[in-house]
Amino acid sequence: AERKACFEGVQTIGPFVAERFVEIVRLRNRFARALGYEDFYDYKVTQSEGFGKAQLFAMLDDLEQRTRSTMEAARARLASEKGPEALE
Repeated sequence: AERKACFEGVQTIGPFVAERFVEIVRLRNRFARALGYEDFYDYKVTQSEGFGKAQLFAMLDDLEQRTRSTMEAARARLASEKGPEALE
């Protein structure tokens, strides 16, 4: 009964928290755009890494592309050794 009450309590605060969270996201993005960034994520990446999110995503895309065949081979080997369930 206690767990059920906790679960139901969390469910009731969800809309209240979500509404406030969305407003915080809007305000953070407005702040970042006022400073010349695309959004708050672009601002944070630039502040911490010294380059924007476009460059970060380009680097990650390149990494994924260059390692794709290795990952596919590793997944195929895992599936053959442990069964396809191991990939789930």
